[in-house]
Amino acid sequence: MDATNSNTALIASAYVTQIALGFAQDYQTDRISRIAPQMIEQMPSVSLEQRPWYNANLSSRWFFVPA
Repeated sequence: MDATNSNTALIASAYVTQIALGFAQDYQTDRISRIAPQMIEQMPSVSLEQRPWYNANLSSRWFFVPA
């Protein structure tokens, strides 16, 4: 990844990561359904949510901390 423009590189990296995670989750579910279909109902489901802990409203006035 070319990081000459770091903001664009980080956004592209995040998109690729989300796509790869979605593929891995679908692949694993399909694999388990082929190996042991009875396990699908018993498998716990985990959902990750991204949220800001600081400045939940994303107000730019309070989001940036001066150095």
